[in-house]
Amino acid sequence: MGPCRGNPKSDYLNSIRLTWAVEMVDDILDNGGDKDIRTAFLDVLGPQNGTQVFDAVMKNNPLFAPNITRLQVLIFQSFHFAVQC
Repeated sequence: MGPCRGNPKSDYLNSIRLTWAVEMVDDILDNGGDKDIRTAFLDVLGPQNGTQVFDAVMKNNPLFAPNITRLQVLIFQSFHFAVQC
């Protein structure tokens, strides 16, 4: 199936993305701004796991700058999805 059709694996990942977006908006509103994804991963997963996940994300997303914010990732994903459809 293409990226625009529903399938269980894609729908599961979309539910994770939705939760990420809701938490991100709450955090931005509560704390006055967004944070880069490295800081977000470290805050949520701790130094060891957060660093490993951040490194994997950066390796698999060469267009991301090290200081990309969560909102920029969300916008990038939305744009990428729209182009594929």
